[in-house]
Amino acid sequence: MDASPDTPLRPHAAASHPAQRRVSLVIGARDDANTIARAISEAADALGQSAADYEIVVVDDASADGTADIVLAAARENDRVRLIRLPVSKGYGAALRAGLAAARFELVATLDPSGRYDPADLADVIPLAERHDMVAGEREGGAETPASRLCSFVFNTLARLLLGPGMRDPLCGLRVYRRTCLAAIAPESSDGFAPAEMLSTARKVGLSVVNVSVSQLPPSAAGRAARWRERCKTTGSLLRHWWLRELFPSADNERVGGRAWFWFGLVLLALVAGLQLFSNLHYPLFEPDEGRYAEIAREMLSSGDWIVPRFYGGPYLDKPPLFYWLLAGSFRLFGVQDSSARLVPATAAWLTILATFFFVSRALGARRALMAGLALVLSLGFVVAGRFLILDSLLTLWVALALFTAREAIQGRRLRWGWWCASAVCCALGLLTKGPVALVLLAPPVFAYGWLMRSPGRPRFIAWCAYLALVAAIAGPWYAAMVARIPKFAVQFLWNHHVLRFFEGVNHPEPTWYYVPVLLLAGLPCSLVLVSYLRFQFSRRPETAVQRPRASGFFLLWAAWCLAFFSAASCKLPPYILPAFPALAVLFGVYLDHLVFSLSRAAVLGDAGRRRARFSAAVVCLGGVLITWSGWLLGTEAAWETFCESALFAGALAGVWFLGRKIPSPVVWAVCGAAVFFVTFEANREIVPAWADSRSPLPDAGQAAEQLLREPGVHVIVYGHEWGSVPFYLNRDDVEHFDVDTLDRLTKSVRKHERTLLVYKREQNIDAIRKTLGPEMEISAIGDAGRASLAVVERRGQAARVGGKRRR
Repeated sequence: MDASPDTPLRPHAAASHPAQRRVSLVIGARDDANTIARAISEAADALGQSAADYEIVVVDDASADGTADIVLAAARENDRVRLIRLPVSKGYGAALRAGLAAARFELVATLDPSGRYDPADLADVIPLAERHDMVAGEREGGAETPASRLCSFVFNTLARLLLGPGMRDPLCGLRVYRRTCLAAIAPESSDGFAPAEMLSTARKVGLSVVNVSVSQLPPSAAGRAARWRERCKTTGSLLRHWWLRELFPSADNERVGGRAWFWFGLVLLALVAGLQLFSNLHYPLFEPDEGRYAEIAREMLSSGDWIVPRFYGGPYLDKPPLFYWLLAGSFRLFGVQDSSARLVPATAAWLTILATFFFVSRALGARRALMAGLALVLSLGFVVAGRFLILDSLLTLWVALALFTAREAIQGRRLRWGWWCASAVCCALGLLTKGPVALVLLAPPVFAYGWLMRSPGRPRFIAWCAYLALVAAIAGPWYAAMVARIPKFAVQFLWNHHVLRFFEGVNHPEPTWYYVPVLLLAGLPCSLVLVSYLRFQFSRRPETAVQRPRASGFFLLWAAWCLAFFSAASCKLPPYILPAFPALAVLFGVYLDHLVFSLSRAAVLGDAGRRRARFSAAVVCLGGVLITWSGWLLGTEAAWETFCESALFAGALAGVWFLGRKIPSPVVWAVCGAAVFFVTFEANREIVPAWADSRSPLPDAGQAAEQLLREPGVHVIVYGHEWGSVPFYLNRDDVEHFDVDTLDRLTKSVRKHERTLLVYKREQNIDAIRKTLGPEMEISAIGDAGRASLAVVERRGQAARVGGKRRR
């Protein structure tokens, strides 16, 4: 018979046993008084048939039902039975470890005394150990209940997925080992996961392992209840083992790069991020989000009401006020203008990049922190979204700071309360920015990381209560004030805008896979090497696994939870996943550091490394050519500028593609990074402003509209679309807004004024408005701007020709 990790052998009894075969049988027992005597007796009979000499070592794990007394009685009848007592219960794994250490013979077998295995199988299994380092039992038969079979199937499938395809029935308690191999596969787990750990380690170190079919007997009713509890603990141990021994096996070489790397990286990132984020912030506000948020802040500054956010004079209950407070402060310092508004999210994105560099340098070293910072500052989605006037950039800053400081708090032997309180303060600011989502994004990765790492400093119940109390003390007063001012706020904000929006997704419902293409596009250029990164991150090869620093596991949990949470939500928009970008940048930064600094020279200069670098640089340079010509088509660049920039990108593309085989891949990666910077910079300087201008309802509306707006007493109405940029740019508090279904209210408002400027969506039918207003009012279209049309409404007989053109 040949050893096979995939197909279990069906052993037959040996005709005779070698005269020199000696076997130690280890039985770990806890409260097994009902089955231990029978297990010892039947095991002795089986060993007597398959070995010239044997011993039965029973390790009593502090049983409370007299198990030890029964074993002592058996030892008086059979001097080959030994008892080892553990004064305190430490788990099945600890008992197994003690028994294996006490075994004296060259073959060591293990047996679970619960009555689920037939000890007679030992006579068939032991002879196979002469040809293999380890003989692993694989249970067969229908003794388990359907629920137990399902649980076993789920656990075994999970074990094969995480630890490798050779994990067939990893928890079977009937095994035989060569004693000389035990030192290499001794289990560290103290619970029922120990057999699975030994099987995984044996395959990893290259031992010869064979699977053997063994019988399975039905457990007692009491045994079934105990097994359910043991399964939960064992599953947790499986996850911890995979995390600490497979995914992040090395706790060494955590920090790389000294002070020179730190200061060089800090200055470089501050300059590059500043150029990307703060250049050319003055262009029309995008509708509807940028116009809405800018106008809310303007009305807050104008009214002096810093508690209730207002939009077109009415309460706006969807978002908390911190973003508006910062915008209003920027308006007071720099004036009410679009560049002052965008300064807030751009500063938040800039601080996020620097905070990522600072905290990652503490965890992984300045060199990896620089790679992570570059991955973030060159990320197309993060930089573009960071300049948009939306809440997600500020939320990302608070969530990132809360998670960074929480990790610092739980790293030591005890909880560091200073960092823990700092995390709570940042979380509270996140609650004041976008609501409870800040706490939802923080708590699961912090809890999971502490549990997986078995960190002695992980927060306990009291620490979490203190955390929530500090969050409530900072964020609670505003929420209480809002409920006191507007009682329906609690239902509207918490239930309608968060709970129902998460599950029902009335606004922007999208499928679960929605963020896959979003990440691929927004993650450029890092997403170009996504496949290679995934191989690096989840490879089981020991030489690759040791390159993954254990501290980076926190950022893997952070990114995975953020993406999973927003993918599960029914309502989805691309900026929602912005809080995952700092963690994703750290993960890619570790991989980039591995590519550039950790691989051997042969690997760096090898064909595979050069192909990845050439492909990424070529795609980015091609994108640069397309961006420059897009700017020319939009009329934002002169022809000679477009030609020069296109020639530059085309030259870089040709050089990388044709000379890249002779250039070291780190140089090609540097070219790729520079090209990404210029592509993103060009997009932010030319493409995005041109796009905003094409959608704005006011700029370039025509001389007639500008003249009309300067006249005193002209009433302004926005109809069919909220267009918050209209009152923002006019800096007026009396602009009215009406939805499509409120045409009767619009009519009443128009009839109160002699002259009204009407801003409405271009595709709307103005004839319906004209019919509702009646013959006494006259509507004259005066121009189009972006997606909006403008018209003036006057009383007939008093109308003055506007712009030399009139439509009836």
